[in-house]
Amino acid sequence: MDFIISEEQLNLIIEENSSNDITDNLKKLYDFTIDLIDKSIKMWGLNAKFLITWGAALGGMILPLKNWLETQNFEMTEEQKYLLLLGIACNYYYDNSDFISKVVKKISDEGLLDVFKKLYNKAEDLKNALVEFLNSLKIFSNTMTSIMSYAFILPVLGDLYQMVDGGDVIESAKVISQRIAASGVVLIVGYTLTSFIERILRKKDL
Repeated sequence: MDFIISEEQLNLIIEENSSNDITDNLKKLYDFTIDLIDKSIKMWGLNAKFLITWGAALGGMILPLKNWLETQNFEMTEEQKYLLLLGIACNYYYDNSDFISKVVKKISDEGLLDVFKKLYNKAEDLKNALVEFLNSLKIFSNTMTSIMSYAFILPVLGDLYQMVDGGDVIESAKVISQRIAASGVVLIVGYTLTSFIERILRKKDL
């Protein structure tokens, strides 16, 4: 049986005073992207403002990696954590070898290359999970950047699944995608976003 949103849950989404977990969490991902950019400039003198283009997608990829770093026993400062995260962000979201080389050099100067390699492996695991998820929805992409533009969905899948019950999936997807688009922090908009959300809501294996 397909999993879809109930009429009652749809009404909760539409109401102005309803809980808005998805868009709230997307904005948190976007805020984390801004925080990463600000700290990169202030702490390391690395101007990574170009990353702001990716908004919540970058946050969706990098924030879980920050959480992973904080569960490990690596001896490093908060500044060094953000340097490592910037290195990962640049590898996936910025095709500029000169800038990436500057970041990697600073990571090397800090004696963090081994930790960076471990973090990169975790990032690859996350990316591969995203690719598998998109493939399961029959969303195929030939470029890394287009794949990574969907990363915003990873931390908010739970929000979507909590709404799953029954109802008009097409109308539900339309309303949710409009809410997400209105948040202004996701690159994917219009029919592509609506279709994406609809496929998630129809996904059987949650």
